Amino acid sequence: RGSKQNGFLHLVKMIFRSLSCDIFENLAFEDWIFKNFTSIGRNRIYLFWCNDPSIVIGRHQNPWLECNVQHLQSRGIPIARRRSGGGTVYHDSGNVNITVFTSPKDYNRKRSLKWITEMFNNKWKMKLDINHKDDLTFQGYKVSGSASRIARSAAYHHFTLLLRSNLSCMEQYLTQDLAITSKSATRSVPSRVANVFPFVGSSDTNGFPWNDFWNSLADKIYSKEQFQDLIHSVEEVYPLQREAHFSGLKESHKELTDWDWVFGKTPKFEVEGRIFLNDSLIPVKCTVVKGLVEYVQCRSTHLNQELQSNLIGEYIPAGVPLRQSNLYLCRNAIKLYQTATNDRATFSDTRLVKLHLYRTWESYLNIYNLLKRDYENCVTCFVLFTHFYKILMYLASQ
Repeated sequence: RGSKQNGFLHLVKMIFRSLSCDIFENLAFEDWIFKNFTSIGRNRIYLFWCNDPSIVIGRHQNPWLECNVQHLQSRGIPIARRRSGGGTVYHDSGNVNITVFTSPKDYNRKRSLKWITEMFNNKWKMKLDINHKDDLTFQGYKVSGSASRIARSAAYHHFTLLLRSNLSCMEQYLTQDLAITSKSATRSVPSRVANVFPFVGSSDTNGFPWNDFWNSLADKIYSKEQFQDLIHSVEEVYPLQREAHFSGLKESHKELTDWDWVFGKTPKFEVEGRIFLNDSLIPVKCTVVKGLVEYVQCRSTHLNQELQSNLIGEYIPAGVPLRQSNLYLCRNAIKLYQTATNDRATFSDTRLVKLHLYRTWESYLNIYNLLKRDYENCVTCFVLFTHFYKILMYLASQ
């Protein structure tokens, strides 16, 4: 199927389809082709790929601003930062991704999209339009979004194609309620979206003719490119299993999964929340740089000192933005502490109170172990622990 030349796989095909559904593996493979484009020796290369459910943000975006990070983590949905710019997209097995690699001179988005519109028109009698942002639309609904990357020796244009994607999950995952201020991050622009699948005449969402679809894509490409020396078929690969051919792929995969890339590359931003203390809601503002807290501002001097000492300068594996709805986890702990220190008459049976508080403490320990892994609850965890620690210290002295 190919031979090694100058340390690289000398391709006799120009179309790849990744059989992996791992977003990081596919992004790494895309990056490998981009970096080695001039050594491969082809004017144009195509990559087809699909992923398991995942969120993919643009190179210059803020994940906390674009999606519900906590919910995604609780569902085990990965967040990936790609190398190209553009907005955030939801991927799943019903969303096809196509990357077109060219030289910078031959880079042309509309050309890359035109053959898709021709294929749908010829095969399914559907008229897809290319709008001013190089998105594909059908009857006013967006069915494909584009992004790109251009360097001195290579360029690529990649785009999605919503065939039978879970649009309800897309809406749920791409909705967040944090009060974030960011002047640097690229913001996604919401659009009305739809699947192509309902329009192709099948009512069975699990019965999409995938083999026919892939073959139609490949046939259309080869008919337009007309390279006589190429084998007219698609090279199907599991990229990481072909490390001998794709040298350096594992290193790229490791970098793309690293916290410093996914979250640490986030442009500086501020996030606001409120903590319930002394029967009032106290505003708290955090300045986050490279995914970590750099500065905390709070009107309560004592609470501000606690937050500053616990957050600033610490490596928080999951970041630190506040989430208002979860800050209420602190309320009971704080009220118990206030009662224990200000109204001792209510503790007629210290042992019973101790038992109740220790059981509550065990419960909150379990909550903490869950919270400490996500990116939005670190402030909650620290405040909660601080006040329960004071409760336990008070009871120990009785």
